[in-house]
Amino acid sequence: MVYSPNNKHEQNLPPVHDAMPLHERVSISSVTERISQRLPALAAELVAGTQDMTDPENQSFAASPDDPREHAPCWHQFGVLTHSEEFNLRLQTTVPALLEQWGVTIPANEVLAEEIDGTPKSELLPAAALLHDIGKFTARKLKRGGDGVVSASYEDHEEHSGEIIRGHELSTALKGWGLTEAQVEYIARCAELHFELGKVRRVAGENGGYNVKFTETEAFASAAQAVIDEHPGYALEIGLEFIADSLSKTEVAAVSQTDEAILLEKPALEAEIISRGLNPKLINQALQMPVNVKVAEIYLRQWAAQRQALSTPLAPNTDSNRSSSIREADVATTDHELTDEDIDRYAVSGLAGLPWLHDQIRGAGGGSPNLAMLVSSAFPNDPTTARIVTQRMVQLINDGPDALEQRRHELFGTRES
Repeated sequence: MVYSPNNKHEQNLPPVHDAMPLHERVSISSVTERISQRLPALAAELVAGTQDMTDPENQSFAASPDDPREHAPCWHQFGVLTHSEEFNLRLQTTVPALLEQWGVTIPANEVLAEEIDGTPKSELLPAAALLHDIGKFTARKLKRGGDGVVSASYEDHEEHSGEIIRGHELSTALKGWGLTEAQVEYIARCAELHFELGKVRRVAGENGGYNVKFTETEAFASAAQAVIDEHPGYALEIGLEFIADSLSKTEVAAVSQTDEAILLEKPALEAEIISRGLNPKLINQALQMPVNVKVAEIYLRQWAAQRQALSTPLAPNTDSNRSSSIREADVATTDHELTDEDIDRYAVSGLAGLPWLHDQIRGAGGGSPNLAMLVSSAFPNDPTTARIVTQRMVQLINDGPDALEQRRHELFGTRES
């Protein structure tokens, strides 16, 4: 059964016929392979079981569920199934390389190594990747324009995907193939949240539009933090899936890092889209690709920095080092018992996880919105300490890398080789 937000009624969906006996357990990679093999037939069954099959458009969709023309050609080069396979491929190849480039591989691997009923999350994510858009086969709505052109929308397909995975007979098949109920729930939740980070676009319109500059604003940092706060147990997966989803939509994409340079790529990209016989409107996705990558980068760095800050141990409180200007600025208005060494431990540890912000802090002089948001998220109930730590981080950066390394050595007793 799947809950359809379109009509608020549950609909009977077709069964999955080739489920294995529940007692037979297979490897997770075998489960992923079975999902991949089963997807074309399952897609056709879902369309036939939920759409109006008197409509020729739905008949065509059921007959060719991976036809790119049946998807959303304004935003997708591929059909739903090929896109899902590409999503899985990008998740296991391109995304790890980006994590390494962004300096967040270690915290990401720590989370992905966490086990659900004996299986690491990293081994369950491919199943979520293959099934993330399964809801499009039940959520599709057709719209006929006055010119007779038929277009399709897939609003709420994320919710449909989660419900199909956990509630449809697909769930029984997954368990029969070797997954536990908790593992199926993890896969379903990941599928439901695969575009959650994309919702930051809702605030972009009021902040100059969805572009690279938007990712540098306090509005973006706040919106990204809201996603992290709302889904703390899936914050990493949300970032990983968002970038894998974006990268698997089209092979035609801009690669520049600034809004101005991206626009300069537009004529060549339009020409390539036409030469490939793709929908001309795909240019919008092609131009957005660098923005999506930057959104994922800043979001995941923000998540990693917060994870590190929250796990940084404080030195024991003492009465020493209480005379710096940073402390004096707030000593009359706070009852906090943190020493300057405590503050420096937070500041130095935080900066170690934020190398990408150092130049931005220097350029801004007094700090950056992203830095202030990151530190505030680490001290949600203590704005005074957040302000002090932010000020100290700015001061350490402005003092130069040698001074920062010296202070790190004094606090932690090790020096960079």
